[in-house]
Amino acid sequence: MARGLEELVLENTELTDAVIFVLAAALASGRNTLLLTLQLHNNCLTTASVALLLRTLGACQNVTLKLDLNELPSSIEDLVERHQLVQSSPGIFESPRAASQ
Repeated sequence: MARGLEELVLENTELTDAVIFVLAAALASGRNTLLLTLQLHNNCLTTASVALLLRTLGACQNVTLKLDLNELPSSIEDLVERHQLVQSSPGIFESPRAASQ
């Protein structure tokens, strides 16, 4: 039986860098086996928080990160490319696609 979250909505919750660090650590653990959508709209994330989330997303599978209404750093395109993320629309990022076998 698959286990884990399918969606986590943390919109308008004034997330801090410390909370993002814990969230990133949980994502990096790889314990969630389901497709996961993480909604972080309308939080004042710092450049460091966004970078950490994108680096973590690059190591995940089946995760979509929605940052639509956050102020994103100007270096976002570099982070997306470096971590092989898919940007499906502005502010919406998906973990890298698994290689075909």
